[in-house]
Amino acid sequence: MNPALDSSMIPDNYGDEPGADRGMSTLFAISIIVLAVIGGAIVGALTRSRRSLRERVESLASSEARYRSLVHDAAYGIYRSSESGLLYANAALVQMLGYQSEAELLKLDLATQVYSDPQTRALLFEKFRGQERGAGVETTWKRKDGTPVAVRLTFRVLRDPQGSITYEGIVEDVSSRRALEQQLLHSEKLAALGRMVAGAAHEINNPLTAILGYAELLAENPSTTREQREFAEKIRQQARRTKVITTNLQSFSSQAPEPKRQAVDLNSIILNALRIEELNARQKNIIFKQELGANVPPVLGDEYQMLEVCMHILNNSVDALREVGGGSVRVRTWQEDDSAVIEFSDSGPGISDLSRVFDPFYTTKPIGEGAGLGLSACYGIVKEHGGKIECRNSAEGGAVITIRLPIAQSAPNAVAVSSTPH
Repeated sequence: MNPALDSSMIPDNYGDEPGADRGMSTLFAISIIVLAVIGGAIVGALTRSRRSLRERVESLASSEARYRSLVHDAAYGIYRSSESGLLYANAALVQMLGYQSEAELLKLDLATQVYSDPQTRALLFEKFRGQERGAGVETTWKRKDGTPVAVRLTFRVLRDPQGSITYEGIVEDVSSRRALEQQLLHSEKLAALGRMVAGAAHEINNPLTAILGYAELLAENPSTTREQREFAEKIRQQARRTKVITTNLQSFSSQAPEPKRQAVDLNSIILNALRIEELNARQKNIIFKQELGANVPPVLGDEYQMLEVCMHILNNSVDALREVGGGSVRVRTWQEDDSAVIEFSDSGPGISDLSRVFDPFYTTKPIGEGAGLGLSACYGIVKEHGGKIECRNSAEGGAVITIRLPIAQSAPNAVAVSSTPH
């Protein structure tokens, strides 16, 4: 705004001066007014500039806060590091590695306390030296408690004029994805093996049926000698044993003839299996424990196949406990949602290779004591029944096998069948 013209700015003798002096006074007064106008304009411009600068600073501060929040609260781990160590880690990365705070994480030596293999970080430096970025780099880190975690790194390389290098990147935890990939590969492998063994079993069954038939005819022929009948009986026994193996192979490959299904009582089947194995277990200093649910509903399935599954699993537990001088096997049943659950657990040494436990022909038993078809056959039978079978080792070290089978809700007219000792 223009300041008002003060009367003090006008000389006292204004109006009494001669013409020249009066013109000078007038020019002086006009100059004063012009300067006042220019000063007001400058003050206004400075005020507007100051306001604009304040608004820009506030906008930059708001933008920085938004980006800081975006990085800090991101679902993926975000970090900044130099060759000497971490410079920044967001909350997701701190949580991913199991630490309490960013400060705790920044104190770590990356090579030895974050990478599972201390040499891996040096190898990555060498691999990406001279490059501007890296994408999809998979490696293994470890959490604070030492648990390995599979991660995928995507980063860029920043260089300052002095030649110092800084890395900024994103860390994705791909442990779950790797586990799913392993399960998929395992399923594909089992499917391929299933197709192979199904074809082999089919080809074996044809001559095997003939061998078994001729052996039975020879054993029952009254004209044969006693020695010949004994040989024929041995041939028949071995042929029947081979028949069981081919049946297991077909069950594993899900290509066995569809059995007749009815509602069966799992508790009765388990009690029957325990009775059959009890004498064998007692001789090896092994005791059976049972915790069978009172109201476990029946499942729709084949009674004899389910008995075979229980027998295979109990046999494996007994064999494992025999190696350590005895122990206990516990069998539990309960209902969980729409499934009936059976859990077998033992106090043995556990399963040495969980990834191969359902592979056919895989066995840790000595040659001649098992074909490695027990659990693979169980896998096939349970799968045919629409269920799931899982193996793990307990914290105490023993093996735990859990079977989940759909209850017989889809067959309202089915009558539960209680298994009797065979």
